[in-house]
Amino acid sequence: MSTRSAQRMKIVLPVTIIRDGFGEKQAAHTLDITSDSARLSGLHLPIEPGELIDLQRGAMRGKFYVFWVGAPNTMLAGQAGIRSLAPKCIWGVDLPNDRPDPALDMKQVRTGLPLVRTAHASSDLPWQTRRACQGGAVVRVAGVNFPLYAQISDLSLSGVYLETPISLSPNTQVDVRMNVEGVILEMPGVVKSCDPSIGMDIGFQKSTPDKHNKLLLALQYLQSKTLQTVAVAEQVPQRRLSI
Repeated sequence: MSTRSAQRMKIVLPVTIIRDGFGEKQAAHTLDITSDSARLSGLHLPIEPGELIDLQRGAMRGKFYVFWVGAPNTMLAGQAGIRSLAPKCIWGVDLPNDRPDPALDMKQVRTGLPLVRTAHASSDLPWQTRRACQGGAVVRVAGVNFPLYAQISDLSLSGVYLETPISLSPNTQVDVRMNVEGVILEMPGVVKSCDPSIGMDIGFQKSTPDKHNKLLLALQYLQSKTLQTVAVAEQVPQRRLSI
């Protein structure tokens, strides 16, 4: 059974795309939608995979994550796949009930050059991508008066790895308050695994949309910081060694 809350429906709806930080607007339309995602078409200004955009449909407006963008000079040029960051539907139409997705033989699907640029490789989904970062964390367990202090090793949408000489048992329910390079995040979680004297892996549990969005923005900042570091490194000329 599909994990979507509603079946994908083919429908053309006019929308306006507003790019965060650019103040740039462009008209587009949907090709198909679910309650929290859509495939867009008619893009004449570029948007990037991994970018956060605002999408306006009449009086409704929501923030979306760009998962993929059609590559130029392909049949998917001018298209993009997006997913909502908030549990609300902005489409203003009734969606049919969910049903199992059709089984596809991937060997029979079109081959050749990639048709899309994605925010992640197929084996590296954004909720699995670990972003190395620096910061401290305070872990609290219900019924325990004293907190556990730790250092953050890496972070993703699905969880965080904390370095601490004291680990909690797997399946322990916790609340984690993190300072990720100046950004304060608070997330409920559960200990997935631990390595005594090294640290523990905490998986995030369902949280409020505000907390989820803040986590996503923090990860986007970490990603942009990594890209900037790589760009600077590529611009630094290598020293020529004299013999």
